[in-house]
Amino acid sequence: SWARTGRPVVREYAPEAITAVGIIFDPSGDDDDAFDARLSLTAGILGLLLKQGAVPELIVAAPQGRELTVGSRHAGLEPALELLACVDPSAPQHPDAVAARVAKRENPWSRALLITGSLETWQRDVSDYLVRTNVPCGTYVVADPRKLPETDPAAGPAVHERVLSHQRVLSGEGLWL
Repeated sequence: SWARTGRPVVREYAPEAITAVGIIFDPSGDDDDAFDARLSLTAGILGLLLKQGAVPELIVAAPQGRELTVGSRHAGLEPALELLACVDPSAPQHPDAVAARVAKRENPWSRALLITGSLETWQRDVSDYLVRTNVPCGTYVVADPRKLPETDPAAGPAVHERVLSHQRVLSGEGLWL
């Protein structure tokens, strides 16, 4: 203290740690039930991350896609649910455009979740970009596993893929993610 020592005391405080988690929602697909299940899964993950104290950042990967940061100093869960309610099935943005949106984030992501309806080139390109930028990525495919195309073994598996049937997601059954 200044009074005892005659010298100023400088205290340095570490910045508050923010666990930012990216959620990229793929709006492609034509199966209404699977699309609704993906929206429901995304909403549930947002709520879970908020309860865990994380700051989820939602990116809807549509050409006119919006993005929203959810957390105590940001938008609440309700605006995120409203944003999801306005999402219609559409072709996803080019992977480079999604990568540009991720790169401009204010807080670096500790991990990312890609919520999609298939495992094709687009999904692999987005996942590969995240992994190349040191962001671990989990890919959650909500679809009928019997309708998914065979994957090319040369492409290799995504870092973390999990296929969930839309019936299971919509049933309200608890899921281990």
